[in-house]
Amino acid sequence: MNPSDPLAQLKDIHSPEAIGWWPLAPLWWVIIAIALLAVVALAFALHRLYRANQYRRDALAELRQMPDDKNNQDFARRINTLLKRTAVACYGFERCATLHGQAWVDFLQTSAPRINSANAHVLADAPYHPAPELDQQALRDYAARWIKQHRKNLREANNV
Repeated sequence: MNPSDPLAQLKDIHSPEAIGWWPLAPLWWVIIAIALLAVVALAFALHRLYRANQYRRDALAELRQMPDDKNNQDFARRINTLLKRTAVACYGFERCATLHGQAWVDFLQTSAPRINSANAHVLADAPYHPAPELDQQALRDYAARWIKQHRKNLREANNV
């Protein structure tokens, strides 16, 4: 190596080391924190919704276990009682425990406006007739649809 030759003293160009992923930039910590908060909030909301609809699952399970009855009056009374208990669980005792007849039919129609209400009249009248004529499967289907589709907020149901 010649000390008077400046070109001989040059060294090869070295590229810098690759940038590692750790430690994270502060913005990434903010994004991770927001994502975790969103996941926790979503899990909390889904859990609340699940718990809020427990009465529906219980009523549907009871409806599935309810056997057909040879006596239409008893069958209609049991379906009516199940719907009444479901309504009381959702809307409160003061709101629907004393409803009967046309007021009960109106309540069923108002709380689930998208369901054909022909069977609601059967529910209201059958317990008071000695031998009512009714289709037990249609009544069971109506009850299942009402349990699944009734709205907790009656003002919201009226606006649909």
